[in-house]
Amino acid sequence: MTTTVEPVEFRRSDVEPLLGYVRELRDAGGGWLNLQPVPVDADEPEAAPQPGAGLLGWFGSVPVAPVCTWVPARPGRRRVEPATVGIQHGQRRRVLPLLREQGLELPADARLRGDHPRRGLVAELATTTSDRDVVTWLVEAGVALSTVPLRDEWVALVYRSV
Repeated sequence: MTTTVEPVEFRRSDVEPLLGYVRELRDAGGGWLNLQPVPVDADEPEAAPQPGAGLLGWFGSVPVAPVCTWVPARPGRRRVEPATVGIQHGQRRRVLPLLREQGLELPADARLRGDHPRRGLVAELATTTSDRDVVTWLVEAGVALSTVPLRDEWVALVYRSV
């Protein structure tokens, strides 16, 4: 099986361009979507590493700008595997309490599968959760968990299985 990747630029304030891709992947029952914020340029003074990001954050071991992932529900061997969301982050601690403090509860009827300082946050989604709510939550949670200043620009990488 081959996977294609299509980059899609969007703004934090406007997730509308992504919703068609979300529907397409969900209807196809395969592929996934990675959302990545664009950090402030490294040569700008405010781009200095935040406390706790550490040296490894600049070399890829710990992401300083979160990577947010959405995977659609897909048929499994015994049952339909639910849609999932995940956020790989550089916080080096469990982040659900931090998100809750900022008013970012998991999407409605989502079930937490993991909140690990290194592996990130993963949750299963209910079938009733709207696409817009999921994408908006991922973006806002990504902003809340970033350890570096971010621009309003984001890039979505649309992965399709062909």
